[in-house]
Amino acid sequence: MNDTAAFFRRNEVQKILRLLIDKELTTITPSLSYEFGVCYEAISREIKRDDKEIAAILEELSKLKILEQDVTGNIGVCPICSSHKLMVELRCPSCKSSKIVKGIMLEHIKCGYVDLEEKFKSGDRYVCPKCNKPLTTIGVDYRKPSVVYKCLDCNSLSPTAAKHHLCIKGHSFEEQNLIMKPVITYKFDLENRFLVEKELLEFDTVLNNFREEGWHIESPAYIEGESGVHHEFSFSIWFTQPTSALGWPDLVAEHCAEENEVSSTPLLAFQAKAMDVHSKEKILVAMPGLDENAKLLARGFSINTVEGSSAEEVKEKLKQTLLNIKQKRSKAVLEAEKAALEEALKELGGTIDRT
Repeated sequence: MNDTAAFFRRNEVQKILRLLIDKELTTITPSLSYEFGVCYEAISREIKRDDKEIAAILEELSKLKILEQDVTGNIGVCPICSSHKLMVELRCPSCKSSKIVKGIMLEHIKCGYVDLEEKFKSGDRYVCPKCNKPLTTIGVDYRKPSVVYKCLDCNSLSPTAAKHHLCIKGHSFEEQNLIMKPVITYKFDLENRFLVEKELLEFDTVLNNFREEGWHIESPAYIEGESGVHHEFSFSIWFTQPTSALGWPDLVAEHCAEENEVSSTPLLAFQAKAMDVHSKEKILVAMPGLDENAKLLARGFSINTVEGSSAEEVKEKLKQTLLNIKQKRSKAVLEAEKAALEEALKELGGTIDRT
């Protein structure tokens, strides 16, 4: 199976492609947080997926030349588990002890004694701990070269401390083992929208033909079910234009895609949603297709199924499925009108010519 084709069939990939086109999303900017690490909020608030999964999809889209990468920063992560939730422990660079303190270094110019400032303090003045001479004038009696770290185990002084990292999952590692993870901004050139459109399963290109027939169609559709739960469908159809508020839809459709075959689990979830909104007709678009158990369930629940491995194949089959439903509905309407006419003639004492 073509890995690229399977990638483009995934629901979350289709949703990102649709965002690029519908919202003309030319820049996908990252944000940083301790809780989530690198986030792409313009995507995550729309498709409700894990940030790592979104980052992986954007990375793959850049490999396929749909998005361009621009490195705008970096964060450090654990070399073992890739967690960005790190704590830094400072250690003595000489003996590696973590028993160190930070302070201002003081140097007695005359005798050369060096230690932390607090060691020189005697009340409100400085006195050298080595020679007991008072230090009154900076630059003459003493100087303060810099901030230093003092080890309480080996008593060494150093202008820098060795950094040791601890991640939230308990892994411990030295500074040189820290992994630098780039923070990437992704850019989409609208002139390349054809690259997206050829992979995008765009239902409206099919549905617009039926809108012209007088059907009221919403794509995507958000409907509150009888249970009070709000459901999202790929599209919903009302066969007649509403005169006021929309009632229950006559048809609901769902798009499901998997790398291999769509199982019975998403089909059952779709059936439950369709029942909650009292839909008479149901269409499940499954890419590349349904497994055998799902096919049996679809027949049992009277779910129309559309299977295909490409967007073009699916759109052609969806068009035919909707035409079949339209034809079936027209036949049912005629039969209902005929039955009503027969009933009326009976009441009038007449008969209907069946030839």
